[in-house]
Amino acid sequence: MLDLGSNNLNGAIPQCLGEMSGLKVLDLSNNCLSGTINTTFNTEHRLSIISLYGNKLKGKVPPSLINCTNLEFLDLGNNELNDTFPSWSGDLPHLQILSLRSNKLYGPISDSRAYNSFAQIGVIDLSSKGFTGDLLGSLFENFQPMLIGENSGTREYVAYTYFVFYANNLIVTTKGLDKECHDPNWGPGRDEHSEP
Repeated sequence: MLDLGSNNLNGAIPQCLGEMSGLKVLDLSNNCLSGTINTTFNTEHRLSIISLYGNKLKGKVPPSLINCTNLEFLDLGNNELNDTFPSWSGDLPHLQILSLRSNKLYGPISDSRAYNSFAQIGVIDLSSKGFTGDLLGSLFENFQPMLIGENSGTREYVAYTYFVFYANNLIVTTKGLDKECHDPNWGPGRDEHSEP
């Protein structure tokens, strides 16, 4: 685990992080990191959590992340990434949470067209930017948290020592108008693939 979140780190992300194949958690969130994400991730990586949230990163979402087949949580939100939707992310077999919110992403949102695209996904956060086009129904076919469960309350996502909570509210924004939807029955509980 490498947790350097909420410091005052600046400069580029070191390329040597791509060589740390035994790393499971990489948290560089809430720093002042800038430049492009030049780290190349290979198939030997065991990363399950990557959080680069809240920096000043630019450029594209690195396609080499497709090699991180154990990835469960990917948060690249609140940066300045300038790219289209990374449709390859649907091929990550264990990805549960994908946050790309508040970047400079654009264009249509599409899936990878694989049979089991987004097989484990529970949350995709694409809010606050310029996506266009139709939302494909296939993006939502595997969203287990959208199903009515037996439990109520909040949905808890647990991965190692990281906890991410999403409330049982959904805010839908259309043409600048927010509509809040609330389902007290939503929240199937703790994910079966998570660790304590």
